[in-house]
Amino acid sequence: MSGPIPSADAVRTALTRLRTRTGPSAARPRSTDVGVRALFDLPVVKQATSADGLEPEAADKVIRRLAGQLPLTELAIVDAALSLGLLAKRLPGRREIASLYAADVGERRERLVDLWSGIHDWLGVPPPDTSMTVRGLRTTQEADAIEKLAELCVRESWPEPSPAEAGRSSRCS
Repeated sequence: MSGPIPSADAVRTALTRLRTRTGPSAARPRSTDVGVRALFDLPVVKQATSADGLEPEAADKVIRRLAGQLPLTELAIVDAALSLGLLAKRLPGRREIASLYAADVGERRERLVDLWSGIHDWLGVPPPDTSMTVRGLRTTQEADAIEKLAELCVRESWPEPSPAEAGRSSRCS
């Protein structure tokens, strides 16, 4: 698993390709030819693989951890676009959140628009002033949020375990 360090453009392209399916789950890279090699070649994924013993196919765990660092607006968009399940973990009592992870990206977009204000309210964050529409998601907002995630992917490193955690795995969720 060696190759050149991917650029943010290569990572963005891989993430965008995953968007049209059900996201970067561990089984997906083995079963599709989506072109996700850039994700496996990320230094942060290689660090996670060596530090935590994660399989290279578990790049989805790294992506989920990094996506969780995004501001709520971008996190919500990326979460629905890539079916990451991050909001479901943050809002376990909200059954309606499960619909953000439909098999079809169009359904996920529609549901995100419907739940946009609610998601922000439930998490105590005011929604941005910009309007949320399915067309806006499809044409610009998803691309912008995925670009921010791609930039995080190429510039972040996997955290070293603290001395207290040295004896146990620090796998991300």
